Amino acid sequence: MIEATLRVVVSVACLSLCAAAAAPSQPSPAAADELPVLTVGETAQSALEDDAPVVTTQALVAGGYASEHAVVGRTWRVEVDASGPYHIDVQSWFFDAYLVLLDADGTVLAEDDDGFGIGVHSRVVVDLEAGRDYRVQACALHGQRGKYELSLRSGPAPARTPRDLGVARLHDARRRAEATEARYGPQAAETATSLRNLGALLQSQGDLSAARPLIERAVAIRGAVLGPEHMSTAIALNDLGLLLQSQGDLSGARPPLERALSISESARGLEHPHTATLLTNLAVLLQAQGDLTGARPLFERALAIYESVRGPEHPVTASSLNSLAVVLQYQDDPSGARPLHERALAIREAVLGPEHPDTAQSLSNLGKLLQIQGDLSGARPLLERALAIREAVLGPEHPITANSLNDLGLLLLNQGDLSGARPLLERA
Repeated sequence: MIEATLRVVVSVACLSLCAAAAAPSQPSPAAADELPVLTVGETAQSALEDDAPVVTTQALVAGGYASEHAVVGRTWRVEVDASGPYHIDVQSWFFDAYLVLLDADGTVLAEDDDGFGIGVHSRVVVDLEAGRDYRVQACALHGQRGKYELSLRSGPAPARTPRDLGVARLHDARRRAEATEARYGPQAAETATSLRNLGALLQSQGDLSAARPLIERAVAIRGAVLGPEHMSTAIALNDLGLLLQSQGDLSGARPPLERALSISESARGLEHPHTATLLTNLAVLLQAQGDLTGARPLFERALAIYESVRGPEHPVTASSLNSLAVVLQYQDDPSGARPLHERALAIREAVLGPEHPDTAQSLSNLGKLLQIQGDLSGARPLLERALAIREAVLGPEHPITANSLNDLGLLLLNQGDLSGARPLLERA
């Protein structure tokens, strides 16, 4: 996917409870009997509106959080019955959350931005003393407002397995999509973006059937709201084309990819790197359809753009060289493919390093090309290096490692080394 909305996140580490010199958060907390109480095990639901009090700490000022919009928050009272570790979370699918922990005098004990580890939620993990009076401020950054959930749990934050992370990220994306649609309406550009993000996550998790209607809705909304020739519409069309291709619907994938390319050529220009990316995506589809004649000029155009814009030694240029070389190989032009593979390998070794997986790809491709040309002795060390890198980086049981085992085994077989080939082919 070519859209990458990069959001710079400033993480504020939780401060020690002994930070007695920390500046008080302003305004001073209200009297204890006037504050809502957050109890252990509770998840409180509330909202921040425009009349919420302004919150200021040294970290907020130093981090530039309040440079454009005042940070606002609501104060809660916390008191625990047992001393020990606790974790406090504030989650919102309407705003970027920030959390401040204070003592009863207003001295900042800890604060956090995005420490929850998923989305833009905040978490403070801290030791609390039984009977001591604390204040927690749930805050909203960047002028945003809306509902939030605040919770207090005993013990340190639980460790997340990779599966836990996947489930939590999907839950977070669903909640954000629901909140965005509730706030802006079903036909808003913001809704389209949240649907696209949810669809992309589902696609990355392998749930293509669930992702498809979300991406289709994003395409329809952006086309209607932003216009059929808007670059954001092209990005959603590209998403849809790639998803359909992943589902095996190559004929269905072609029209959205062609439309996306046409929009980018008009909106961004014929020499823009986004146009090069869309040229590559369409070329890959044509190659999958067996249309090498149609794919080749698209790969060639993309390569020319990358060499001009990114430079002749850029990793994306190396990837483009590799793609074009593969097409030339399929077209029975090994002499044309070889210098492209050699250039790609040289760039990757120099820029990415000799042990990078992309370097292994170039080693493997060049090795197989030399094998086609009958240079088995020249191919063998390249395939051996590719296998060693993949075993080290990807692991001995990875499917791509199996491909390398198979490639090297076949080479040894062609060299007449049957005893050397057999264990490699058996492992593969």
